[in-house]
Amino acid sequence: RGGRCDRPLHGLTDSEVMRLFGDETRSAKRCNRSSVRKAFHKLSLEYHPDKARDRGRSTECAETNFIDVQQAYDRAKALC
Repeated sequence: RGGRCDRPLHGLTDSEVMRLFGDETRSAKRCNRSSVRKAFHKLSLEYHPDKARDRGRSTECAETNFIDVQQAYDRAKALC
């Protein structure tokens, strides 16, 4: 498949991270740990290597993307 991995969550700015993990207002001032945790759960299911394999994606790319999700989650928790 060309060997190139699409990494949509790699290198996000703080504002982009908050748009992903913030609450419905998408504001860092109004985010809370609960909304961040719910968004992380949704993204982790989407990018989990086992789920990606079911969708026909490569396991290596899925693992890389899953790590990116975890790093973005850590940043979101710190910003909230």
